[in-house]
Amino acid sequence: NSLLFRYNKRLSNKGFLGLNVSYRNSTDQVERITTRVDPTDPTKPEGDVLYTTSANIGSSYNISAGLMFSYRPFKFWNISFNAQYVYRETDIPDRTNYIKSAGQYSLRLNNNFSIPETKTRIQFRLNYNGPRTQLQGKSEATLVASMGVSQNFLKDKLNASIRVNDLFNSMKSNSNTYGDDYVMFNNNRMNRQVVSFTVSYRISEIKFKDKRAKGLGGGEQELAPDTAPAAQ
Repeated sequence: NSLLFRYNKRLSNKGFLGLNVSYRNSTDQVERITTRVDPTDPTKPEGDVLYTTSANIGSSYNISAGLMFSYRPFKFWNISFNAQYVYRETDIPDRTNYIKSAGQYSLRLNNNFSIPETKTRIQFRLNYNGPRTQLQGKSEATLVASMGVSQNFLKDKLNASIRVNDLFNSMKSNSNTYGDDYVMFNNNRMNRQVVSFTVSYRISEIKFKDKRAKGLGGGEQELAPDTAPAAQ
């Protein structure tokens, strides 16, 4: 069950502002649960084994607020910013040791530079996910940057682009999980720093007679990959 309010405002010809507030209620919420007892045979606990499974733990509700802002200070530079905050509360009647309420936020900053004289496009993207609290523990914040450069040649028929994913090699996933009789630490370094190079050549250009069909080809190519998920 969800309800969403959204407000959009165009700032003359240079920018855009968007605000949203939402409420969502879920019953029979499915979550991942970790215990030292085998869920298939509770009579046989394993002292050195942790079992993780999915279970219906109760009901929950989320309240979120978001801000989207885009502005073009100069013809060659467009900047966009996205902020999202989510507060969640869970009702678990038969458990008292779970974390039942927490908030999480995320920030995204995207810069696009376009130089018409040289047919060059540059994109830089920065994603930040704040610390995340779950039923049985917490995850640390993550900060990931990516960028890309695109260059056209031969009257825009030839295009060469280079992309760098996880520019500063900062992608990681550190979390702690707590139970009545255990503590589990997860420190993972994700190897997602990848550099890719692409060359494409357009043989012919498709011309649409119907204006409605002209937009079916999609927007501009994303140069900087979006590697960090938003808050949920």
